[in-house]
Amino acid sequence: MTEPSFMDYRSALDAALKAAFDLDTYDMGLSADEIAAHQEAGETPDEVTRRYARKYGLRSL
Repeated sequence: MTEPSFMDYRSALDAALKAAFDLDTYDMGLSADEIAAHQEAGETPDEVTRRYARKYGLRSL
């Protein structure tokens, strides 16, 4: 399976955050470097979304 481009990964992360919390990476204050680090670590957008939910006590809509 081919790894998604950075822009595809960021779009998928935005979609996951939007669906769960009506927020996106901009609203969360995530830099391109932070997003790239999650991608390079092999985390899926859903895993990143759950990580930030736990870290900041977010509840899904």
